[in-house]
Amino acid sequence: MPRIWTDIRTDIYKAQWGPYSQYLHFLSYKLPNQSQRKLLLHYLPHLSITEEPNIFGIQGEFKTSTSSIRTFISTSDYKMSSPKLVVHHLQVGQGERIPWLLEELNIPYELKLYKRSPLLSPPELQAVYPLGASPVVEDLTDPSNPIKIAESGAICDYIIHKYANGRLALEPQHKNFADYLYWLHFANGTLQPGLFRRGMARGMVGEDDPRYKSNNARVHKALNHINTRLQENKWLAGEEFTAADVMTGWCFTTMRSYEPIDLGDYQGILAWLGRVGEREAYRRAMGKADPDLDIEQGLSAKGPPMMEAFVKALAMKP
Repeated sequence: MPRIWTDIRTDIYKAQWGPYSQYLHFLSYKLPNQSQRKLLLHYLPHLSITEEPNIFGIQGEFKTSTSSIRTFISTSDYKMSSPKLVVHHLQVGQGERIPWLLEELNIPYELKLYKRSPLLSPPELQAVYPLGASPVVEDLTDPSNPIKIAESGAICDYIIHKYANGRLALEPQHKNFADYLYWLHFANGTLQPGLFRRGMARGMVGEDDPRYKSNNARVHKALNHINTRLQENKWLAGEEFTAADVMTGWCFTTMRSYEPIDLGDYQGILAWLGRVGEREAYRRAMGKADPDLDIEQGLSAKGPPMMEAFVKALAMKP
């Protein structure tokens, strides 16, 4: 297929795809030369939605001015369109991860909120997904192939690799790739189950029971493990903010509405929470997903108060 020179002018960022950075991620798929793609992606983090990107040319194939970037793209094999994603979020729950991820990536989405009734999912959410769990994402971008996917970790991977060109993930060649994978899965594989097991043990047998004490010891071992990591690194995967931080954030914020953790002795985690709280995307996401929650309480050492419905459920004896 023949390729032609195409002007990409300053008004592109006002178009359906929004900021230049998203449009340039699309372009990176179209560039046949690997060195060109690497150069383009190298400058993406430095772009602002109100500025022209400053990308230097290679071998005459990029030419930059104050009004346009020229590059080779096909004009007939792609129709510009935004992803059409619907996020189903059960409030005060781990589904908050997905709006946060999408806000970080600046990907448009429709958010459908569900209130607990009084603790678990309402019938409306169970009608969307038989297990009644949250989050659930519907991808309606291709009307001929609608997709529905659950599990927050799977959703993160899906969005990152289908619509974000790998942003917020680390490539296999990256020196911290193994760290990224480990911490991406640590939240749902170790930390979150451990916290819930401890909470259930407290409710069923009390804190003097050896079964509670065993679970409590495991939780503190996990907390020390994370704290050490964050004392030595800015973010969980290293120096870069990634989806591993998105996956873990709720465990130390909203999840403490179910299982309290005093983070006063975990200064590494607290400092990391401070950095999370400075991220505009996090605050935007929480304002949309759970506007009634106190963000500052969630980021504090003491944490938010326990959810009343969950306290009552734990007090019920078999």
